[in-house]
Amino acid sequence: MSRKIVLSYKLPAALFWLLTLFCYFFQVPYRQLASFITVFLFLFIISESGNLIINRGKSFARIFLVYVIFLGVSSMFSMVRGTDIQSVLRFLIILLLLPITTWIKDRDFTFEEHSFIFLAICKSIYIIYLALQVATTHDYMTLRSWARTNGMGDIYPNFSLPFFYPKVQVHGNALILIAFFIVNSTTHRKKTLSIIENIILIVAILTAGNFAFILGMTLFIGYKLVKYFAQGRNGLIRLFSIAAVVFVAVLMIYISNQQLVVKSGYSNAIRVQQAKMLLDTNPFFGNGLGFRVTSSELGIRNYSVASDYYELQTLYIYNQIGTFGLILFMTLTFMEIIPNGKYVTTLYIIYLFYSFWNPYCFDTTHMITIILLQNCIFHEKVQPLVQTSEMGYET
Repeated sequence: MSRKIVLSYKLPAALFWLLTLFCYFFQVPYRQLASFITVFLFLFIISESGNLIINRGKSFARIFLVYVIFLGVSSMFSMVRGTDIQSVLRFLIILLLLPITTWIKDRDFTFEEHSFIFLAICKSIYIIYLALQVATTHDYMTLRSWARTNGMGDIYPNFSLPFFYPKVQVHGNALILIAFFIVNSTTHRKKTLSIIENIILIVAILTAGNFAFILGMTLFIGYKLVKYFAQGRNGLIRLFSIAAVVFVAVLMIYISNQQLVVKSGYSNAIRVQQAKMLLDTNPFFGNGLGFRVTSSELGIRNYSVASDYYELQTLYIYNQIGTFGLILFMTLTFMEIIPNGKYVTTLYIIYLFYSFWNPYCFDTTHMITIILLQNCIFHEKVQPLVQTSEMGYET
């Protein structure tokens, strides 16, 4: 009877979690699914209300109150300046929900973890399938036209390398790297299955062709090797670890150089243009929540019409809420993430670092990442689940 009660309690959260991930990963090829991601994620957070735990209650509450008041004042100031209410509400919801996701500490997250890895693998296989289509037909223009016409991203070959290398940069790829983190941070996974998952995920990450993904993967592998080296007692293991760190470093330098050659023109010029625009704000309090930035300055992209999409998304948040708002946000999130341990905190910093250069933060990707790091890896390292969870899944 008790198991049935637990199952019925977990069912809504599990269902909304599945729907969130399915819509996220498969917004390509089904673009209409993208509009449901935030809705299902919000319902999942509500369903997890019984698992909301604040580690530092009074201190957090005081800072959170200041944060909420600040966002409220910033919202009103922005609307007075003429910002449309839809843009204000969008960023208000994002910046309120992100600290709240750090409160979710579900002791029985096994089903959610396994479903995430399974869907991430399915997405990875789909990415590899698209890359193989380009590689075998050598006709990337058809797929590229399909992706760009439908607002799904871009598909094209990288001609800077000495071999034909298709890049599948479509929406819904960002969480594949987080899946790679989790597969290599939990010990309860079967070894053979873990190897297969790693191969698929690594190929998909490289095929996605985004420099941020490669940077994040390299930093993660480097961190794991350094950690392994520091713990290793056997001289041979230490020697292997040093060699592996050097190899990863050389590989990172090579890949970075190749990517920078490609990005030195168009992509970097866009980021420089965006940085100039987004840094033009009140450095302390910003331009107001949801503020739509415009620029009459000629550049690679035309920003005479306001946009809410930027490669430098962190700077766009800075443009809205300034240094004071960012400090409040970072304080709130790290106050809850740091108690999870140094390992989880380091992975979160790696995520913030590689996502700074791309629009993979301050959105649903950011929220899902926090939930996964806290509930998959923290329990594994600090507070292991029992051998058989109440839902009947092996841990």
